[in-house]
Amino acid sequence: MKKIKIYFLVFYSIVSGFINTTGNNFNTIFELKKTIKLEQTNLVYIGSVRQCLINKKNIIITDSKMHNIKIYTINGELLKIVGKKGQGPGEFKVPMGLTDYNHYILVSDIGNGRMNIFDKESLNFLRSFTILDGREIKVLNNKIYSSFVDFGTNTSLHIYNLDGKNIKNCIDIPKITIDNKLISDNTSFDFDSKGNVYFVNEMKYEVLKCDTNCNVIKLIQGKDSKYYRKPPSKPIEDIYSRKKIINWANSWTHVLKILVLEKQQKLLLYTSDKKYGDMLDIYSLSGKSLYKNIKTGMRLLCKDKEDNVYFLKQIMNGDSIEFIINKYELKKH
Repeated sequence: MKKIKIYFLVFYSIVSGFINTTGNNFNTIFELKKTIKLEQTNLVYIGSVRQCLINKKNIIITDSKMHNIKIYTINGELLKIVGKKGQGPGEFKVPMGLTDYNHYILVSDIGNGRMNIFDKESLNFLRSFTILDGREIKVLNNKIYSSFVDFGTNTSLHIYNLDGKNIKNCIDIPKITIDNKLISDNTSFDFDSKGNVYFVNEMKYEVLKCDTNCNVIKLIQGKDSKYYRKPPSKPIEDIYSRKKIINWANSWTHVLKILVLEKQQKLLLYTSDKKYGDMLDIYSLSGKSLYKNIKTGMRLLCKDKEDNVYFLKQIMNGDSIEFIINKYELKKH
């Protein structure tokens, strides 16, 4: 399982980090509000940006390669680093999911298999509990929602109370993910104001809507587009060959992120493809297609409470990489 997770990080970086294509219609749909360059120093640099949390004062990111979370001002100045590589209290191996709730910040560590809880103001470590994984995490109505594929329950969405007790599991794992032995198992979800969950698995262009009782309906299924390539029907056989995994990962379109913009009642669905680049589709919350195949040249990252949308752009600068977060507002049409 550890080797499989290492290979997941290898191809995830490939398909989501270094693609730079620009579409003609992106700027007619989104308005750029701010460009933020995340500060790096000779002693502190960014390895990867997995998830982000943005409020009026700060930007917080999980950095899985550097085994920490980083806190910036809203203008990109580095304020603090929390955590380091290890297995002790408040330490990380592969920090991934990130969210806040009341006075707390929660970080899922898929390397150590646990959820870490920090004080929101001091960022001091408070406690942790065991969790198998957690690609994305959110809290709603005193319940922690965590998305990851779990063969033990054959489900992808897992609900816990605030003490870490598993309450419910739902959303079946797609067969294509099972067939490929968790090599490509990224998941993403978001809520609307009624508590409905909108969920996607990486290997299937399908948006599932799950109500508060874990009843699931298919909201959006399939995509008919020359810019979408389905995963190979034949499962990958050699999961320990880096070259074969990279070639396999580059042969299809990865469904990597979904965001709900409550104020405009829209869904943003982000995909990444080695051939076609970073693409965005926009739907209504009822599943009606509004815009398709928007070339972004950036990775969809997160949103804030005002429904501003943030994209990540990585720029090679000599031997280093600059991490740029662009803040956009979806124009009203």
